[in-house]
Amino acid sequence: MAMQSLRSLLQASITEKPTEIESCLEAFAEYFTRSQLRDLVLEAIEGLTDSKAKLSLAAAQLMKAVMEERGRDMTKVEEIVDGILEQLNSSLEARTEEETLQAMCSLALSNIIAVVPVLLSKPLPWDSSTLALWKAFGTQRNTSLKVVQLLTRFLGKDPLQRGHSGHGHPALVVTCALCEMLSEPLCLEAVQKRFPRLLLAALCHLYWVTEQNAPQKMVVSSQEGAPDSESKSFDPTRCALEVVKLTFAAAVGGVVSHADDLHFWDLLPSSTSFHTWVMDLTDGTTSPVSLAPL
Repeated sequence: MAMQSLRSLLQASITEKPTEIESCLEAFAEYFTRSQLRDLVLEAIEGLTDSKAKLSLAAAQLMKAVMEERGRDMTKVEEIVDGILEQLNSSLEARTEEETLQAMCSLALSNIIAVVPVLLSKPLPWDSSTLALWKAFGTQRNTSLKVVQLLTRFLGKDPLQRGHSGHGHPALVVTCALCEMLSEPLCLEAVQKRFPRLLLAALCHLYWVTEQNAPQKMVVSSQEGAPDSESKSFDPTRCALEVVKLTFAAAVGGVVSHADDLHFWDLLPSSTSFHTWVMDLTDGTTSPVSLAPL
């Protein structure tokens, strides 16, 4: 009976006072069981595509509030992630989409081991919804710190296992995720904290990719450009190279502009001169950031 009353109260908040959803949930969140939390979130996911904009937005706000208050207690996380991805592909209203992405950031923060592998398992090239989620992770400080740490660990496995990261996800997929996250300015701190471990892992992967002679026409990732420019398409080598560039840009920015002037990035993916170019690239880049512990 208590649960039914609580559901009625939440539904009334959604319908009549959507701005009070978070405060309403905070007052009652501790009384939800884990299964009730899951059911509430699944209902909210279904409500994201409600024809009434206010109701769809309220559903997203409710979901975000649940994730923030009790995300650590969520069950069937994989099912929730897949459900959210499916709804994001339905072209949600802008504010609803923003709230939904923030809800996913909160879910990932408290369930990183469950959320990240689900996203990495999606086939390449990723659709716009999956790309939007990775970008969103790069805009939230705490989430970006944890996700970049995990992706760095995946990418930094033994070179003999270079084709796959720790949980069976191709290292190529990990670099695609990093491409999206590291392109966000707010991800700067996460990169600096993992430097130089992230740089070493990215360079090792870049060398592995060049050794494989991956087809240049094989598109694994793409990024939308500015309104007056074309979008970028990345093959495996360019994707790995982009992660190296973004890592340097975040930790030792001057190196990137200097390398650009010398057209260095066009030469780095050559396996015959890779080691020489890496030594030249890293020469003189020591700084408080680059000397951080591995």
